[in-house]
Amino acid sequence: MRRCQGQTLIELIVFIVVIGIILASTIYAFKAVLIYSNRPGYLLTASQLADARMNIIIQQRRVNGFSGINDPCSSGSLAACTALNTFASSNGYTISSSVPAAVNGVQVVTVTVSGMGDATSVVRFVQ
Repeated sequence: MRRCQGQTLIELIVFIVVIGIILASTIYAFKAVLIYSNRPGYLLTASQLADARMNIIIQQRRVNGFSGINDPCSSGSLAACTALNTFASSNGYTISSSVPAAVNGVQVVTVTVSGMGDATSVVRFVQ
């Protein structure tokens, strides 16, 4: 009798099932990467918005001195604030700030950005 060499049907089916499992897991992983691929971009934009708003507050402090620390963007009087708020709202971000009264000569200003990405910028002003 002559013996044939080659692959059996069972070996072929096992091979196809294993390759199918590997491809399914690869596609699932690729899908997860695509979903979260732009997350660092959103966080960077939120961080830059928080820093820009804090820079406006710091520049206002340089003009008015320690006693005049406030957020000029809350009243919306500056053109820079209008442009910053327009950009933020058109891209799905909300900017808010907290400027409490000074305690023991220290005033803590917090700018928070929320929306597509979240970021916070905190500066402590000492008299």
